Amino acid sequence: MGVSDFCLPDLPRVAGLRVRWESAWALHPTHLLLLPTQAEASGLASARRLGVKALVLDFSRLANIPSNARRIGAFLEHPAEAERPARAFEEALGSLPRVAPVRTAYVLWWSPPVTAGPSSFIGEGLARLGLEVGPPSAMEFPTLAAEALLDWKPALVLYPSDAGPPPAWMRAGPGIRFMEVPADRWNRPSLDFPDALRHLGDALLH
Repeated sequence: MGVSDFCLPDLPRVAGLRVRWESAWALHPTHLLLLPTQAEASGLASARRLGVKALVLDFSRLANIPSNARRIGAFLEHPAEAERPARAFEEALGSLPRVAPVRTAYVLWWSPPVTAGPSSFIGEGLARLGLEVGPPSAMEFPTLAAEALLDWKPALVLYPSDAGPPPAWMRAGPGIRFMEVPADRWNRPSLDFPDALRHLGDALLH
């Protein structure tokens, strides 16, 4: 088994945003799970020639997480094993606490600022808690000027643990509450994402 550079298991790394195909084929895979950026025509053609099954998965939206779990279950011919966690995800998402509609920015990186837009799976999850997510953007993970982030006047700024602490220019914003969240639970569209949302919601309520 091989994984991408963004995965946690200590397994052979064969992909980043794109697949390192020679490394992947050296593992003699029978199945490929790919992100849209990794689904290059030449690689997919090689997969067909080698008899390797491929499935392309888009995790850009919150609803894609359980639906992709079901697709993977069907792809690997284990649909029942996938249905249970997918259903648990949907039930947990439907029972999240509701918090005050605080203007909230999720900053993945500070220099330059990269945020989770309202249409990203992170932004959609935060909105499920009742938070106002921004700054507004049509992009899932827009890169902003520092002034644009400050001008939006967020009251709450969330940032993942691997981003480092907020820089001085961000701390200069008036009345901002900063909260660090675990990067491995927030930056990856996993089936335990509702648990991360619940933990945040409980923290904001108390």
